[in-house]
Amino acid sequence: RRSWAEDKCRKAKAAADAVAADDTTTTMTNILSDDGQDDDGIGPQAILLSSMSTDPAKNQRDSLMVLPSLKFLWEIYRAVLDILRSNSKLEHVYHAAAVGALKFCRTYQRRTEFRRLCDMLRMHLGNLQKYGDDSGSKSSNKVRGWEGWSTDAIELHLQTRFAQLETASVLHLYTEGFRTVEDIYNILQISHQRRKRDPTLPPPKAKLMAKYYEQLTTLFWVSENH
Repeated sequence: RRSWAEDKCRKAKAAADAVAADDTTTTMTNILSDDGQDDDGIGPQAILLSSMSTDPAKNQRDSLMVLPSLKFLWEIYRAVLDILRSNSKLEHVYHAAAVGALKFCRTYQRRTEFRRLCDMLRMHLGNLQKYGDDSGSKSSNKVRGWEGWSTDAIELHLQTRFAQLETASVLHLYTEGFRTVEDIYNILQISHQRRKRDPTLPPPKAKLMAKYYEQLTTLFWVSENH
C-alpha cells in the first residue's frame, strides 16, 4: 500500500509539473509575440517573467493535483509508525518507514510534516526510554512488544536519526536539527549504559559515527553556528 501511494504521489507531481511547463511555454510565446522585443527577440516582459520565482497558478495546481496524494501518503507513514513504534520483531519495518517518511519530507519540501514526524519519533523514543526495560527482560518490560535495547536496535535508531539530521539540514530547519542531535546523544547514552553493565557489548560502528560527525559538521556550517 505504501509503495502504491508513493507511486501515486510521483505521478501526481509529474502531471502537475507537465501542466506547469506547458503553461510557461504558452505564456512565454504570447509575451514574445508582443511589442517591446529587443534585437534577440526577447522583450523586457519575458526577462521579468523568467526571474519570477512565485507562480500562484502553480500553487493552485499543486493543491488540486498533488496535495491529496501527499496527504494520503503522509497518513500511511504516520499510521505505520504509530502501529510499529514498540514492536521489536518488526523494528526494521518501523525504521524503513521512518526513513521513507523523511525522504518524503525532503522530496516534497514538507516542512510541517517533518516537524510532526520529528515530534512523533521523539515521543516513541521517549516512551521506550521511560517504560521500556533496557535489560532485555520481558517480565519487567512495560511496553508491549518491546524486547529491550539490543545492538541492532540502537544502530537502527541511530541510522534513522542520522537521516533525520540530514533532512533537517536540507530543509533548513536547524532548530529541529539541533533537537535531533539531542536525540542522538540520548541513544548513545543508552549504548554507553549497556556497555557499562556488559563490557563485551560492541560500541556503535566507527563508520556509523564517522557519518554522524560529518553530518554534524555540515549542520553547524550551514546554520553558521560555528
